[in-house]
Amino acid sequence: RDKALLHAIKYAWSMGANIIVLDTGSEFSAHNEEINTELSTLFSDGKNDALIIQAAGDSASDIGSNYYFPNGSSYPNWITVGSNNKQKGSYLIFNGSNYAEKRVNLFAPGEQIISLTAGKSGIFDMSGSAQSAAVVAGVGAMILSYFDDLTNLQLKNTYLIGESRDYSTLEVKLPGSDSHDPYRTMIELCSSGGIVDAYQAIKEALSRK
Repeated sequence: RDKALLHAIKYAWSMGANIIVLDTGSEFSAHNEEINTELSTLFSDGKNDALIIQAAGDSASDIGSNYYFPNGSSYPNWITVGSNNKQKGSYLIFNGSNYAEKRVNLFAPGEQIISLTAGKSGIFDMSGSAQSAAVVAGVGAMILSYFDDLTNLQLKNTYLIGESRDYSTLEVKLPGSDSHDPYRTMIELCSSGGIVDAYQAIKEALSRK
């Protein structure tokens, strides 16, 4: 499975994709070293600067402390996205979402997102970080469609992360914890302490044009 994921990334990269979404991950990789070498080669070849947006996963784990493949945190063109739900306040974060103070960059809506599925099943409400990653990718694609002179690093750092809605100091229930566990601030669960904000990102892009 991990090699298939790498082949999919390389194919999208070779076709000139601006944004690549990884809606899957794994707590085990049989080819970790080989795949990390391949990813490093992709990012250093200068042929593309695609932005890779990865779902953080949904095992209510700290992926800064526990293994989660692939790990793109060392690559500048990589965003890892956790999932928030419809509730506000201390229950803002989806209870199954993975998190990490540095490795996860931001959160995005991921509860009951209308999604298409293969086969006859059609349309479903689906929840999780895969939906959240798709939301961030959609915001990024929308921005690029109007401001196509942006680099993907600008898109990542200035608009998707830089203009995320700031909840840094908000204390939230730690995913997977029970009611007796201490809460955590958002800045302890992701590096930006925020949630993607399409409106603010577009507003900032217009102000710079």
